[in-house]
Parts: sequence; C-alpha cells; structure tokens
Amino acid sequence: MSEETEPYDLIGVGIDAFGASLAALAEPAPDLRVLFLERQPRFQWGPGVRLDSGHPCISMLADLVTLADPTSRWSFLAYLHTRERLYPFLSLRRFHISRMEYDHYCRWVVRSLPACAFGQSVRSIHWSEEDGLFHVEHTDPDGRSAVRRAVNVVLGTGGGLPKHGPECILPHCADAVAGDVSDPFHASVTDRCLPLSRPDFLDPMVPFIEWDDLGRFRVDSTLRAALAPWIRGSLFVHTAALHLDGSGRPDLGQAARGGATIINTLLGREHYDMPGPGAPVPVTTAFPQELGGDRGRRPAAVVD
Repeated sequence: MSEETEPYDLIGVGIDAFGASLAALAEPAPDLRVLFLERQPRFQWGPGVRLDSGHPCISMLADLVTLADPTSRWSFLAYLHTRERLYPFLSLRRFHISRMEYDHYCRWVVRSLPACAFGQSVRSIHWSEEDGLFHVEHTDPDGRSAVRRAVNVVLGTGGGLPKHGPECILPHCADAVAGDVSDPFHASVTDRCLPLSRPDFLDPMVPFIEWDDLGRFRVDSTLRAALAPWIRGSLFVHTAALHLDGSGRPDLGQAARGGATIINTLLGREHYDMPGPGAPVPVTTAFPQELGGDRGRRPAAVVD
C-alpha cells in the first residue's frame, strides 16, 4: 500500500455534476491542492437519467461554473467555442440544452482536469489523531491500494437516483435531479430521490458525525457536517446534503453555488463572490413580464 507524504487541502469522493463543478472551480484557486476520486472508469452523470432525450431542459447558465464565475474557461459557452459550435448554437435561438449535451460538456471538463482520477474505489475514510488529518484509502482497477491524506474531505456521492423505488417514480426522479421543472411531478417526488443512506466507506467516521432525526448529516451554511469538536478538519457534503435547501436543491444551478461556498470556506476569504446557501434572491433581480413577472409593474433598472 502506497502513501503520499504531502497532504491535500481537499479530497473529494465521487465525481458527479456537483463534484465536477467543485473540481472546475478549484482549478484556478490559488494555494489549493485538491484530488477527486471516482470509482467509475469515466464520468457518468446521473446514473439512471434518460440521456437519450433530446428535449432541451437544462439552462445553459446551470453549467458547472457560470453562476459562480461567468468568466471561467470551463463554462458551457467555452465548451461550444472549443468545438466551433458557438455560432451554430446561437442560430438555434434557445436557452436550454439537452441532457445528452450536458453530459458531453461535463466529460469535456473533467477530462481536462488533472485533479480528477477515475477508476478509484474509496474503501474507507477515517480521522487520524496522530497527524490530525483525514486518511482516505482507495484502490485502482488493478486492486492496488493507496492512502491519501487530506486536511478536509468533501462527499460528492448521492447525486444520482435512488437504488430502489417504484418504477413509476424513477423517471420523474431523473427529471428532478436534472432540474427539469417542466415535469409537473418534479417537486412532489424530489424528496423521494434524496439519498438518506450513507456509504460504507464512511463507517469509521460514523461515531464522530452528528446526524439529524432522519439519519442525515447536520450541515451548516458552508456545507460542513457537524463533527466531534476535537476533529480539526472539515467534512463537506456537497451533494449528500440534498436536504439542505429542500426541493430546490437537486437543481444543477446549485452545483456552482455550493462549490464556490466550499472553496471560499477553504481559503478563508471571498475568492468567489457568491451568496451563501439559503441567502435571499438579490433585491436588484428583475423579472420581465415575458418571464412571468408582475404584469402590473415595469421591471426597475438594475443600478449598482
């Protein structure tokens, strides 16, 4: 079993859309040494989601980075530009993209991020009192084991679909996770899609984590789970905390927001200018009449 001597600032377990978002946002952040581990051999967004649907249902602004950093080189517009499809997309005159397009976009991002390692199955996470670090044990496809040490860990598991459930609900769960609000069943099934079970690799940490009455993590506004007071590191729950913001949490637009919150917390400053989870919509936001705004009022101009 190999073990690296230099600890990471953050190790992420699981690379779904939320994990990919965090990895993309961490890439330009200074002084952050990060690693993201995923057991699948390649990126697979939302196992169980119907990728074959060509219906545009995901806002292009709900990509991995735009809502935190519109200038990021990992935006959906940058993806179109690198593939020489920016002008063809403009000619479509639509604001939403299909699930298949979103999946291809995410794969383009993670393939370009050296911090993303696939085919790595995490076996256990435990806190070491000797060095005051998290120890993450994982194995590669050939069965070779390694231990990585980190000051902080983020859980990116749990963003897919439930393993069990009525067949009639699963298609709607897919729409809920994808943020497809065109499905009238979306809001009513979201809570049924939330992953309440914890992964086996977290067993060594279970006695040191505070759980709520439903067996979920107690998470603060920075997405940190409540841990035993003598543990100095932080355990973030990016997608495992789907219950934090209620039925709106699975919306993919929340990925960048949560990722920016985690990075700001790690750096101890506002690297990304983002409101924290649960913050109200800015008062300068205008909702034009054609977008369902107040028909009796003209939208006010946005003034700095």
